[in-house]
Amino acid sequence: MTAADWALLAVGAGLVVVGLASLRWGRMHARGPEEATPRPTLLSPSVPTRFVVGLAAMFAGYHLMAWALPPAWMALRVPMGRAWIVALVSAGSIGCSIAIDLVEGRRGA
Repeated sequence: MTAADWALLAVGAGLVVVGLASLRWGRMHARGPEEATPRPTLLSPSVPTRFVVGLAAMFAGYHLMAWALPPAWMALRVPMGRAWIVALVSAGSIGCSIAIDLVEGRRGA
């Protein structure tokens, strides 16, 4: 394995850990039903948005690690040439969740 492969593994593992922490932090800091309603700020996302951020980080981290490992070790992976799809899905899901938070916050929900 090259140094680039080790770097991909480290960054991928870090993203998976960040994703798991985001999922756990969102559940630990939810105070009740009022926490489930979105608030229209980017610095204090709703619990569902924190969940989406965690899943997107884990999704991206998995694929980074899959690209670093030999093909025989990971049967399920997007080809490296299609990395833009992984980035688009991750960023798009987070962006849509934040947009829903903002729209719902303006409606007063």
